[in-house]
Amino acid sequence: GEISQAQPPLEAFLDKHQMKLIALAAILAVFAVCYVVYQGLEESAAQSAGNALVSSEDIMGYQSIVNNHSGTAAAYSAKILLAEEQWKDGQEDDSIQSLRNFIESESSHPARPSAQASLAAKLESQGKIDEAEKIFTDLTDDPAASYLAPYAWISLGDLRLEKGDAEAATAAYE
Repeated sequence: GEISQAQPPLEAFLDKHQMKLIALAAILAVFAVCYVVYQGLEESAAQSAGNALVSSEDIMGYQSIVNNHSGTAAAYSAKILLAEEQWKDGQEDDSIQSLRNFIESESSHPARPSAQASLAAKLESQGKIDEAEKIFTDLTDDPAASYLAPYAWISLGDLRLEKGDAEAATAAYE
């Protein structure tokens, strides 16, 4: 019998495509390096925003975080803290608008239900009962806000009692 001296198929493939494989490996290495650098920059930006949030104590500080660190978790937290500081400072309409902007733009953020509850309470204190009632009702229907449902139901009862609807208030309290 004769012994075949032909080159194995894998070796033939490697010989034929060696340069292409080297180029592909180099491209993959460049992409991996770029990814690691990008992740590092994002982490650094998040840490910088977090440090700024921790050191902020006033409206200007929170506004700076919102403007300079958008997209970070600290910026989302700063939006809510900004609204609270605006309310304390007597800028009630600005506070309400800040909360509305947060609620509209951050539909999937975990703090959204808390922002809604804060907005409803602020509207209630301004005498905007119908708007507050709608937001509290939305909170009672939202599964993501289930931890706020008792507060929302009690607030709804209070609002309905204020409107003179004792029956609806009793239903909300129950």
